[in-house]
Order: sequence, then C-alpha cells, then structure tokens
Amino acid sequence: MRTGVVCFLCCAIVVAGGLALAGENAAQEVDSKISQVTVYSDRALVRRVATLTVQPGEYEFVFTALPRWLDDDSLRASGAGSATARLLGIDSKVVYTKDTPEERVQALRDEVQALEDKIQAATDELAVLAEQREFITQMKLHAQQAAAQQFQFKDVNTEEWRGIVEYVGTTLEELMTAAREKNIEMRELKKELEIKQKELGEYKRERVVETKQVTVSVEALGDGTLDLALDYVVRGATWRPLYDARADIDKGTVELTYYGTVSQKTGEDWTDVKLALSTAQPAIGAQVPELAPWVLDSGWRELEEKEEKAGRRTKGRDGQDTEGEAAGEELTLYVVTPDAEAAAPMERALATVAERGTSAVFEVKKSETIPSDNEPHRTTIGIIKLDGEMRYTIVPKIRPTAFLETTVTNTSELHLLTGPVHVFLGPDFIGRARIDGVAPTEEFELSLGPDERIKVEREILKDRTKVSKTRNKVGVRNTVKVTVENYTGKTVSIVVEEQVPVSQDADVRVKLIEATDKIDPDEATGELKWEFDLDTGAKKELTFEFDFSFPKEAFDYYRRTQRYQLAF
Repeated sequence: MRTGVVCFLCCAIVVAGGLALAGENAAQEVDSKISQVTVYSDRALVRRVATLTVQPGEYEFVFTALPRWLDDDSLRASGAGSATARLLGIDSKVVYTKDTPEERVQALRDEVQALEDKIQAATDELAVLAEQREFITQMKLHAQQAAAQQFQFKDVNTEEWRGIVEYVGTTLEELMTAAREKNIEMRELKKELEIKQKELGEYKRERVVETKQVTVSVEALGDGTLDLALDYVVRGATWRPLYDARADIDKGTVELTYYGTVSQKTGEDWTDVKLALSTAQPAIGAQVPELAPWVLDSGWRELEEKEEKAGRRTKGRDGQDTEGEAAGEELTLYVVTPDAEAAAPMERALATVAERGTSAVFEVKKSETIPSDNEPHRTTIGIIKLDGEMRYTIVPKIRPTAFLETTVTNTSELHLLTGPVHVFLGPDFIGRARIDGVAPTEEFELSLGPDERIKVEREILKDRTKVSKTRNKVGVRNTVKVTVENYTGKTVSIVVEEQVPVSQDADVRVKLIEATDKIDPDEATGELKWEFDLDTGAKKELTFEFDFSFPKEAFDYYRRTQRYQLAF
C-alpha cells in the first residue's frame, strides 16, 4: 500500500461551536503518548502522538487529561501514515473531574493500620510493665512483714536483706524507666497517627481537578493508519545550564562538560521522550518593540481648571493670574510615558522561533525521563576539550592566594550560556566558578580555583611608614611588600594585581614613589599589575611605595572617630 503523508494545516484553528460531522464516526478518546519535548527557560513545547486506524470519513479524536495551563493559542496538529487525511479543526475546553487517588488512599489506610497496631503493642507492653511493677510492690510488702518478724526474734541476716532491698529498688527503677520510654514512644505514635488520619480524611473527600480536553477533527480520505500528533505549549517547565570543568595543569587542558538541568511541574511525566533544550525566549515575544511619543506636560492647564473651580485663583508678583501660588502649591512637571503593553505587545509563543536561526536548540541524543516533581534532572549536552595557557592570578590586598586561570577558545558549535561551573583539578573538587555567555569561536576566561602550592605573603613595612604634619596638611607614606614563592615543581606564569589610592578630591594628593620593575598605576583605578614567569623553588618580592596628603582637619576628624588607618 502506498504510504501517504497526512496533509494538515499547520495553523491553530479553534472552533467555537460544535463541529457537524458528515460521517457516522462519533467522537472517540485516543490513547496518546508524549514523544518529544522542547524545553525553554519558562515553558515547554510538548508533542503527543496517537496511532490510529481510520477508514474514509470524518472523525473527532479527543485528547483528554491535558494540563490545565496549556496555552490554547499554541495548539497544532500534524501527522503522517498510510492513510491520507486532512485537518478540519481543533477545539479545546476545560474539563472538571472528581479525583480520588485510590493508590494513595490505600497506602494511607495501610499506614494508619500499622500505626494503630504499634500503639496497641505499646499499650500491651505498658500493661505488662504495670503487672511486673505490682508484683515487685507486693514482694516488697511481704519482705517488710518477714523482716519485722525476724527483728522481733533478733534473728536478722543483714546481707540477705541488703540484697533484697537492692533488687527491689533496681527492678522498680528499670520498670519505671521502661514505662516512661514506652509512654514517650506511644505519644509520638499518636501524633503520627493523627497526621495520617487527617491526610486520609482529606483524600477521602472528593477533589475536583481542572484539566484541558482537546478535540482534533479529521477527515480521512482512505483506509490505513494515522499517527496523529498534537503539539502544545505548557508552563511550569524550565532548564538551566551547568558545567563541570576538569583541568589538567600539566597538559594545560580543560575538559568542559556541558549539562542542562531540567525541572518541570506541568502535571505530566515525560517518560522516554526525545528531549531538546532551546535558548529561545518565547516570553519576550517576536514583535520588535515600537517607540511611542514621549510627552512632557507640566499639567498647568489642569491645575488652572482646578483652581478656577475651587475659586482659588490669585495674583502673582507681576499682577497676572497665577495657579494657587499664594496657597503654597508648587508647579509639578508630569512625564507621560506610553503604556508598556502598547509599546511592546507580546506575541503568542510559537515553536518555530527556535528554528529561525535566532537561537540555539540542543537536542539530547538519548531518551530522557523527567517526572513532574519540580526537581532538577541533569542531562548532558556535550563535552568540550579546551586548550589554553595556564597562569596564576594573585590579588594580595583582597586575599593572599594564587588562583589558577586559563584563557581558552570555545572550539565547539555549542553556545555556552551563563551558568555556574563546578571546578575539578584531577579528581579533586576545588570550588565553584561561573561562565558568562560564550559564543562558538569566542575566547573566554575560566577560573580554576586556588592552588596552595603558590605561597603568597603581603605585608605593610611599618618601619617605612611615615606621618608628617604641617600647619594645614598631613602626609602619609606607605610601603607594601608582596612575596610570591613557587612550589609547584615547574615554571609558572604569574599575574599580581595591587593598587594605590585614587583621589577624587582636589585637597587629597596621591603619588606613587616607586614600584618594582618601575610599573605605572592605571589612572582611573590605581591598579598596579606585574606579569612574570617564576621558576620552581624561586621567590619574587614586589614592593611599591606611595604617599598621600590631605587637610589636617580631615586627619583630626578621622583620628577622633577612629576611622583612620595607615595601611589599606
């Protein structure tokens, strides 16, 4: 039999009223399965497929129990099979059904029964403990009577009675402790039983569930099978990028594993589906925003009319009428801005957005299962091998630690979205970093965490700190020394970043006196940067000296308020 392609219109046709069918085939519910899902940042495009057998005629195929937040404007139908057919219309409506989850109700009943059995067992154990306690109490009374008789005849065995007293006391203490612990256990069991009984009562009450029902009207032109696909957009789904960066310092390489963490609470489990992750943003819309007039209006005419109605017009300084000036009212300038919706109307979210080359779609190679539990589920997008130049960056003023960094190029075809990075050096987890959006072929920096094999020390040379005072000025001279030692076992490239103050006050003067290698500070930030290679076992000392002066009144204020520091 020749296999024909089903000719479906690819636009959503919403039929308001009932659809009169010429054939004899009544509406029938179909057994459909989710076959593929494209996840966006805040929603998902879902495809359901039902395999049907048709004969010539008109049909109404009904997809039931769909998510209630399904977007009606996103409904699409398509299909293929051995039967030629065409789409007549798509209709959706809200359906309210009573839902009592029997499996959960039965599970709660079993849990309640188990708790009741435990409480009964605890009650029985308490009864036994009470009987034992009563027996020991009676035993104590008989012993007291026997002791009284022995004392009467002065025939007393003190060691024997000491043993009896100790036994009775120890046994009673053990019985009371056991009873106390059992009462605590039973109290907790009763609390848990109350919670389960309350939950069971809530489940026993009939609950009304709101779902969507979609009817696809089809005309079959011949006998055969038909794979009817229904596409719709639903909210409650999202995905975020996540990376693992595993660095090999000796080889100068980084293996970057690109993950997508998907979570969804759409009300439908996605079981063994073909999954795709899209960078398109349907929420933004496809329409280019348009500027509306931006009007400045002082509002004086409205104020004038209001004053006239209130009879409060007064004379100004020039003898002319003015608007409530004598009453102390100020002239207000109103800025009238266009309505946000009018400026940027939101388009309907369409799956074709991701297919126009304006965004990336990552198609996961293997089938995935994502339950509707709102928990993150990780799937691998790709693994990228990166070659780069390793170096250590040190910012001693903030933290005297050497951080390993590398500059690499995204040699893959994948667009790396902004997201967190888990950094590993070999098998060891070092910490977390971050990647900002990186396009294919783009160069980017990747931080690989601290390396304790590079020793860093920063100190203020107190013996070279000087404070000089004149009648109007106070001058301070500071000297900072940074020491870097390499114990990595190989020559490494190092960048050290320091800074001197930058003055934004004409009365405050800052001057760099000297610096190792005679480097100059950045005029805007005051940053000092040294770049050098350091052999294994070697040490390098970097010093810089600067002074600054400011008015004596400021110095006296800072000293008085204890805000003054020589070293910063």
